Amino acid sequence: MKFNEYFFEAEGKELPEYDEEQFEIGMKDEKEHDDIWDKLEDFSKEKDVELPFTHKEFTEMIVKAHLNKDPEYYTKEEKMEEEPVEENSYGNNPSTQLTVSAKD
Repeated sequence: MKFNEYFFEAEGKELPEYDEEQFEIGMKDEKEHDDIWDKLEDFSKEKDVELPFTHKEFTEMIVKAHLNKDPEYYTKEEKMEEEPVEENSYGNNPSTQLTVSAKD
């Protein structure tokens, strides 16, 4: 049994099926977490313990977590990245800025 399958079995859930295209996009997109994998691998070597999953399984877990929340996660993410972000004069996206106003 693969490490990530354990959690579904432990909760008495069936393994979901994922859209192949979404899954492929996710596997490419989640390479951004390779630095975390490198740290896990270094730690396991330092402590002389074997990780319970491979690099591929680690990436699959991330992809599946996103697709469990939203089966179209990666399509939506691509669309959001394509949308222009309006910036203020400081180069910041105003939608992410905290606004504090003083009352008289």
